[in-house]
Amino acid sequence: MEQVVREVAAEGGSASYTVGELRDLVGAGRTSRQVAEKISNLLHRYGLRHLPSTIPADQNRTVLVFDPEQAKGILIQWVLEAESTDMRKAQGAVVALSYLLRHG
Repeated sequence: MEQVVREVAAEGGSASYTVGELRDLVGAGRTSRQVAEKISNLLHRYGLRHLPSTIPADQNRTVLVFDPEQAKGILIQWVLEAESTDMRKAQGAVVALSYLLRHG
């Protein structure tokens, strides 16, 4: 997981991985619910979060891993929190996040 931490930091707070890539990093042969939970727990242990919030068992699905303490991660977290409380705030966060993801 140290590799993921470094890559997320190098990308400014977020990076995308397939479930298969994350599975390989934990040394599992197949992606089961238990393996997906292990991946999630390890990411959380390293201070990282992910979307979707439940890692799927399909090895071909993409997971966005982010650091809620870095710029992109802060915006992602803001979108997630605002989405449930204030739609205008969430829309503003989505616009800011979209710009940041496109322009670094």
